[in-house]
Amino acid sequence: MVGFGWPSLVPGPKRAKRTMRSFYQVLGIAMVLFVHASSKELRRLTLQELESDPYFMTGAQPFVLTGAMANWTSLKVFQDLSFFKKNYSRSIVDYYPNNLAKTGDKPYLRDMGSVMDEFVNVPTKESPNFEERYDHSRYIHWRMTLPEYKEIESMFSPLPKFMKVDEVWMKKCFPGKRSESDWPLNNFFRHAHWRIIVIGERYSSMFLHADGFETATYVTQFVGRKRWMVCSPEEGLKFGVAGLHDLFHPESIDLKAYPSLQHVDCTDTVVKPGEIIYYPAHWWHQ
Repeated sequence: MVGFGWPSLVPGPKRAKRTMRSFYQVLGIAMVLFVHASSKELRRLTLQELESDPYFMTGAQPFVLTGAMANWTSLKVFQDLSFFKKNYSRSIVDYYPNNLAKTGDKPYLRDMGSVMDEFVNVPTKESPNFEERYDHSRYIHWRMTLPEYKEIESMFSPLPKFMKVDEVWMKKCFPGKRSESDWPLNNFFRHAHWRIIVIGERYSSMFLHADGFETATYVTQFVGRKRWMVCSPEEGLKFGVAGLHDLFHPESIDLKAYPSLQHVDCTDTVVKPGEIIYYPAHWWHQ
């Protein structure tokens, strides 16, 4: 699985100045009954449908955008993982050798080249035990620097206008490049996870959480499929802290201890290559 995530600034209906995060979902919220499991997917929109719908354009609801990546060269190039080793072998990535399904799973800082060797040389046989596969699926977060992103920016063209709104305020809020070692915008890019590429093996996952930014998020899917559970901030009040519950395995939730989780409004959507998922700030997802 290969996906790309980034933040942006899109006004909400009541928070015109609230920022959004972009490159990494809009919806019709559905009822998920953990006792009687049922759920609905996020609404899928074409770019034309999205831009002609004033409500969805406010960024107030999550959705899946289809067709907008059809002409991106990255959609083809990223199919071959050797691209990353060949061009960014020395780039430092957050490497999770034991998945990211639990909050206690911490990364190692590794160079892209050595990590890609491990991803390409995967065992031919999988463990028959699902839990073992789930606990050991490898996962990469490449927090790109601004120069790294600029090198491949053209591969994400044409980029929908609403995914580029951060360019306006960045030019006003950040001073220009002063030296190679003192570049405020570059520091912001890397440490705020403003442009990240995520590469995960089969069964790789990230625990239930809400992003710690006052921004919405777009995630573009390049390789493989990715299942998303997305829940509103109001539903998120039932979850407590990040990683406490696993919506992918509702049988693991103690409903006696957390009776409010018997009824949760979330969506359950599988995002496919060439699709973009969007979710507003403070929305929970797994």
